[in-house]
Amino acid sequence: GAPNTAAGFYCDFNKLTTLKGAPQTVNGTFSCEHNELSSLISAPTEVKGIFTCRNNQLTSLEGAPRKVEGFFDCCANKLRSFNCGNTMIDGTFYFDAEHLESLDGLPKARKYFVADMQKEFGSPYELRVWFMGYKKEQKTKGLRNGVKIVGALDAEAQQGDSVSMFSIKNRESK
Repeated sequence: GAPNTAAGFYCDFNKLTTLKGAPQTVNGTFSCEHNELSSLISAPTEVKGIFTCRNNQLTSLEGAPRKVEGFFDCCANKLRSFNCGNTMIDGTFYFDAEHLESLDGLPKARKYFVADMQKEFGSPYELRVWFMGYKKEQKTKGLRNGVKIVGALDAEAQQGDSVSMFSIKNRESK
């Protein structure tokens, strides 16, 4: 396996099915893109740069690093859930929403970027409201970007509430 600590670690395009033996602390970028990973178990616990696991077979992010100081990119997977609520990301968290069933276990990040929608959000609450509203809109009207409810929300909605776009009003549209 690799040393316990590495300056940077790149294991892209190797048909890997596991991260067993990966370093546990990376002082730069950790990249495991374009493999056949179905799990992030044995990934580093701390990455002091970028963490990218694009283009794998991931359906959740269980086993993701607990701390990423740069951005975290898990696009081009088939994520159905996150399962990494203890992960702290100092930069932006990039992901696709196409297969997601829930935002439960969403990591904590400075910003969120939903890659398949090309839309950025500043807080988990904005993202939760948008995502839940978007899913409802997508199913009922087929709209991809028709939800404009992030921003000034009614005081009734609290962070962590399970809400839909139909229970939230945008103050700007009164």
